[in-house]
Amino acid sequence: MSNQYKTIRVEQKQAKLEYYKEYYKKIERLSLPQDYFDQVKRQLGREFNQMYVEKDTCARFCGMTLNHLTALREQIIMLNERLDRLEHEKTISIEVEEEPQQFATIPEEEATIRISEYVDSHPGTRTSDIICDLGIEPNLALKILRKLQAEDKIAGKQIERK
Repeated sequence: MSNQYKTIRVEQKQAKLEYYKEYYKKIERLSLPQDYFDQVKRQLGREFNQMYVEKDTCARFCGMTLNHLTALREQIIMLNERLDRLEHEKTISIEVEEEPQQFATIPEEEATIRISEYVDSHPGTRTSDIICDLGIEPNLALKILRKLQAEDKIAGKQIERK
């Protein structure tokens, strides 16, 4: 090998060495203090604790929401069953329903006697019960009831509808 080649090689090595020296000086100026990493560790610890609390709160909230949804689901199932029973009862009542009631046309005196006896044996009865049970024409029954009330033989009163 020639001396010139060795000189170039040594110069290259010295140039690299100078470059790295400058590079490390810059890094030292930019380097962070030693306690910086301790501060980061402490801060991360606080953040992890806060995340754990938030996760725990979310888990509890999700659990409560799940309980509420389960209760709502049970209520919906119960209401659906009730609805099915009512629909079934409705179809049964429609199938069983009889022909409309035929009212008898009877003399007013006979109707007055029958209504008076019915009211005496069924105190507190309703007008609709009298009409349906005795099978008397509704207009005739109302006329007789008003007449008996005017004579103070019966007392009528309004009832509240449910």
